[in-house]
Amino acid sequence: MKSGQLASLLDTLAPQERQRFELQMQGKSESEIWQAVQKELGEASGLRVVGQYEIPNGGVVLDVYLEGTGKLKKYRMNQVNNEWKTGSPMVQNVIPAESQPAGSALTYLQSNPELMKRYFPQMYLMMQKQQEQQAANGPAQP
Repeated sequence: MKSGQLASLLDTLAPQERQRFELQMQGKSESEIWQAVQKELGEASGLRVVGQYEIPNGGVVLDVYLEGTGKLKKYRMNQVNNEWKTGSPMVQNVIPAESQPAGSALTYLQSNPELMKRYFPQMYLMMQKQQEQQAANGPAQP
């Protein structure tokens, strides 16, 4: 994605995601498309899969940590002709532990702040900020 190979990028997408992406980028030059891709990736220096779980349709959801940005994204993966293809990001940034499926790696990491702090320092700081904001705002009103 970061090397500018548009055809390779499109080959990684599931058919519906590819169609959505092509419609979204319709009328844009390759340069404009790559600017949009770079905006999405930001300063990502690598990807790390920190969790994986199956979903009812036979697909898999991956919790992907973007190293260098501190962002965590969820990607739906589906098999298309015996190849895994990527769907669009499902949720951006840190997902509350209570929203994670039981036993997911992300739930484990979020329940162990020392591991988060050691292996995912940017994600740890984002979680700390979210907790501080929640504490400042008080309990949610019913």
